[in-house]
Amino acid sequence: MTHKALAPVAGQPMLERVLGALQASQAIAHVALCGPWDSPHPPQADALAQRLHQARPGLACTYWVPQASPARSAAACLGHLTLPILLTTADHALLTPAIIDAFCASASHGQLDLAVGLVPHERVASAFPGSKRTRLRFAEGAFCGANLFALRHAHASRVVAFWQQLEDARKQPFTMARRLGPGILLSYALGRLSLAGLLHRLSARFALRIGVVVLNEPEAAVDVDSLADLMLVEQCLARRAAAC
Repeated sequence: MTHKALAPVAGQPMLERVLGALQASQAIAHVALCGPWDSPHPPQADALAQRLHQARPGLACTYWVPQASPARSAAACLGHLTLPILLTTADHALLTPAIIDAFCASASHGQLDLAVGLVPHERVASAFPGSKRTRLRFAEGAFCGANLFALRHAHASRVVAFWQQLEDARKQPFTMARRLGPGILLSYALGRLSLAGLLHRLSARFALRIGVVVLNEPEAAVDVDSLADLMLVEQCLARRAAAC
């Protein structure tokens, strides 16, 4: 297996599951796939695009060669796409059209330039006890990321560029602290950083309206980063199939 996105989940590659959710979402008009193949016109991508078009005529699908990191891949595509843009990951195997539609609608109604999807950690822990998920701890409570980002203003690309800087400095803690700001890091370490305060600082820094969309669906916070994640996702998909 050359790429995690092609790993089978309940008999279907993760990538195809994510594309299927995007294809069925009312909020999506164009799919831009970045990777996993390294050639500019891979036949596998053409086949996927054809299947998406057959399932939903009129849905456009373009392919981009992946870059050296997720931030670089995102940056390479964004300048060629029409706003608004939904950014998600290929390992979001439990993503559904309903989750996508709810996230995009909330970002639009909130008139945000950049929206980030979060799920309350307590909902994730209640639904999946024992599952290890990364928690972001704020004064208001803990949240899990949903790997959903809505870019609704051209200047939101500034945040993607900043994300790339953080990727480059991930093994240089002092450089990362300087770029994030020592005050933010200290407040977070002490448990005093509020989510509202962080959003206010970031919005001022990038001259954008940056906000979060809180999703109540715990499955929105599950991606596949380990064998345990894979087993959890397959259990969830089995329950979905049994409920149909």
